[in-house]
Amino acid sequence: MRSGLRRRATLVVACLALSQFLSLQIPSASAADEKSPRKILSGWLPSYSMKSALATVLDTRTSDMIRDVSPFWYQVNSATVIKDNFAADNPFGNMESATAALHAAGFQIIPTLTDGMPKLGLAGVLANPASRTQLVNSLLALATKKDSQNRDHFDGLDLDFEVFAFKDGRASWTKTTPNWIAFINELSLGLHSKNKVLSITTPVLFSPTSSRAKQSYDIYSWAQVAPAIDRLRIMTYDYSTDNAGPIGPITWAEESVKYAVAVMPASKVFIGVAGYGHGWVTKVTGTCPADSVKTVTVGARTTFRMVDVQKTIDSYKAVPVYNKSFEEVNFTYQKVYTGQTATGLATSCTAAVTAWYQNSQSFAARVALAGKYRLGGIAQWTFGMEDAATMPAVRAVALSIAPDKVKSEITVDKSNPLLGETILLNGSFTLPDKTPIVGLPIIVQGKSASDSDWRDLITLTTAVDGRISQPLLAGRNISLRVKSPASWERSESISTAADIRIGSRLSVSAPAVVVRNRPWNIQGIIQPHRAGVVLVLQMQSNGKWVDHATVLTQNDGSYIFALTSTQIGIAQYRVRASADSVASDASSAAFSIITR
Repeated sequence: MRSGLRRRATLVVACLALSQFLSLQIPSASAADEKSPRKILSGWLPSYSMKSALATVLDTRTSDMIRDVSPFWYQVNSATVIKDNFAADNPFGNMESATAALHAAGFQIIPTLTDGMPKLGLAGVLANPASRTQLVNSLLALATKKDSQNRDHFDGLDLDFEVFAFKDGRASWTKTTPNWIAFINELSLGLHSKNKVLSITTPVLFSPTSSRAKQSYDIYSWAQVAPAIDRLRIMTYDYSTDNAGPIGPITWAEESVKYAVAVMPASKVFIGVAGYGHGWVTKVTGTCPADSVKTVTVGARTTFRMVDVQKTIDSYKAVPVYNKSFEEVNFTYQKVYTGQTATGLATSCTAAVTAWYQNSQSFAARVALAGKYRLGGIAQWTFGMEDAATMPAVRAVALSIAPDKVKSEITVDKSNPLLGETILLNGSFTLPDKTPIVGLPIIVQGKSASDSDWRDLITLTTAVDGRISQPLLAGRNISLRVKSPASWERSESISTAADIRIGSRLSVSAPAVVVRNRPWNIQGIIQPHRAGVVLVLQMQSNGKWVDHATVLTQNDGSYIFALTSTQIGIAQYRVRASADSVASDASSAAFSIITR
């Protein structure tokens, strides 16, 4: 079912060192679009063709359409062994440089793992709860793999386990299905606890009531695993394998998509698109040479990349025909093989070849299908196989279904409130033409010094004028922002942050009159209560505040200045607190003390 290109690295140009392909010259974007295209693209980066794949995804004419990429690097060989093909195919490469470049471009990185076990091997692992948990732990270890800076390489995992579908046999599915569901649920819990994405890539499934139900790969149990997964990538290609025919007729793909969106949110679903085509030998005349007699036979199939197909068309003067029913291209040509027979006699044969592939128009049709059903997007096998016309065609559709941009702004009436004071947070949300957005859900988020990320504080909804207004109590230093979540109609918006710096409240208890040369105290409490705040007692001298004494607050926020006055007269004082991680600096009101 899967194209031979996925399995055989020999069909593509050998990889160059990673340092070479990360220094590719990326073309500048053309004139800026009026609005950004919908992030509709997802796809795979095979270890053996990283140069061409990276050239596509890092191209600025493509990158703003991409939401995530799946390095095709890993193979599960047992419950505890995951083979790293990146290292195997890139002996001079550096995975950290690759993932850093992809993250810098703003992509989520969700590596794909294939099943490298023999027939029924993975099914056996999943059938045993102990080995199933071992596999889950192995996968979690990969998902949380760190780089040299202790940053996560990956944002989740994509499972492309195909042995179930193409080797184990349908008779095994009844037994394997509940174990597959249990495995997905267990892995989902582990990944989601670490804020990681779980994606699965599967062949097509159809409704049990469909005329295509017998073609359905029900082992993958979309309806049952839907709550546990974040992505479903449907391999809507390789419809024709043994005989000449379309790669993945759009009506066939659409019927599978219809079933997917019936059992899970459409935003989780991605349509697979093929960057390759197949050519089938449909007839052979003459006697083929000895070196090709076994390969040039009726039904023999070759695979080619979309980017290379024009050379074949030109070489054989073929006439490509776009089939609107399938949304694919096909053409035929004659290829002559000359040489010698096994006995040394000159000979030749002619093979009639019928080829099918998906071109830029085919890709655009499938993006439009994603728009029709409001899907997550399309998943491309693989980035780097497409021809020059494909991404502009995809972009045109992605722009036509692009979400509206949301402009969000916030203000606060006080940026340095005292502890316990009320501040008023105001926000406005408009479209680029300044039209207010009514009924937009808004999340107020906060981040303090102890937070590693933004926290959701409160949810609001915009009024008829597109505004929000919310009073908040000042409790500590915090940065505030507002976020409107992404929807099909509108892109996510995040406002700039408003920094709130709390001023400490200082209570002061001081005598009005003291006796010269006798001890006396100034005491009080700082709020918020905390220990170790530096407090300075200042005294007015010649129109300036001069430091007079220093103390530290206690655990309950209390403080005491132990003092003795040596001069008779009236002195003016105040207590000043230095800024710390909890609050900004602050001063008490000035007060006077008479010494007699």
